Amino acid sequence: MLIFKINTIKYAYFSYSIQKICDKSITTLLKRTENIDIRLKRIEAELGNRKELIESEDEAITLPLNSVEDVEEFETELKDKQTFNKMIQRLKFCTGKKVNAIVNLILKKLFSNELAAEYSWHGKKGKKPLNKLIRLTKLIKSEYIAPLVNF
Repeated sequence: MLIFKINTIKYAYFSYSIQKICDKSITTLLKRTENIDIRLKRIEAELGNRKELIESEDEAITLPLNSVEDVEEFETELKDKQTFNKMIQRLKFCTGKKVNAIVNLILKKLFSNELAAEYSWHGKKGKKPLNKLIRLTKLIKSEYIAPLVNF
């Protein structure tokens, strides 16, 4: 009987110790999570400010493009290095985990739905080919965006 009581006391103490360790670990994790949340909110706010600044700086190109003529003009405007670099800055915010998701976000930013329906990458089924838009392709494959896309 005495051995049973001793084992019960040891078990109770062990359980209590485990509970304290778990509580301390959970408290530590909660504090770290709160700190991460605070840092993430700061980063999101900063990115939001930069995004607004970049978009307000470049009023020459209105996005999304709405017509084939807009696309041709866009291709011409991308010849200018400064315009090209501004577009890279605007498109940096199109991020994702998969190539298709990122390219789709970029194209949604650049093309209206109606205009996008007129294009396909290779121009099949009577559509205009996106891959023939040299500067647009170069923009998507630029050294700043390509690492996100993993071409």
